[in-house]
Amino acid sequence: MTEGRADADFIRAGVSYWLIGNHTEAIDIWKKGLTTKYTDAAGGVEIPATLYFAAISQKNESLEKEAIKLLKKRWKPKAVVNWPGAIAGYLLDEVSADECIKAIGSDSLLSVRYLCQLYFYIAVKCLKAGDRVEYLNYLSRCAFSEMGYLEQEYYLAIGELDTINGK
Repeated sequence: MTEGRADADFIRAGVSYWLIGNHTEAIDIWKKGLTTKYTDAAGGVEIPATLYFAAISQKNESLEKEAIKLLKKRWKPKAVVNWPGAIAGYLLDEVSADECIKAIGSDSLLSVRYLCQLYFYIAVKCLKAGDRVEYLNYLSRCAFSEMGYLEQEYYLAIGELDTINGK
């Protein structure tokens, strides 16, 4: 994929490749999406966060450093209010999961979607920390999210769980 107007185009294409096991192509597509004109409300956090997941999942230290650098470039403390800005802060250890939950709130259908995303990245941090039980717990929370099917993390969580379960 070489063309797309929004980062979501590249994210979805990359997720498709990831789910069929072509991780290298997925990562390449996500990287190509970094320069799109339209991004999320936090200024383009979703692709770097997805690259961070890929780095941790693949134990790729150079990709992890690249993803962290991209997240730092986009992180602004005020971005917590523009979702998914809190995700960048969370992955960079600038805000806690509780602070992210507070930023999400609980008064809209969007909060259910945002929790799905947050659960996925909590799972990623658990994987990085070597906590397999909590990794599976948070992947499951993401995969069984009521409105998760609207978020790319939902599909990545299902894919990871399927891989773990040998499906």
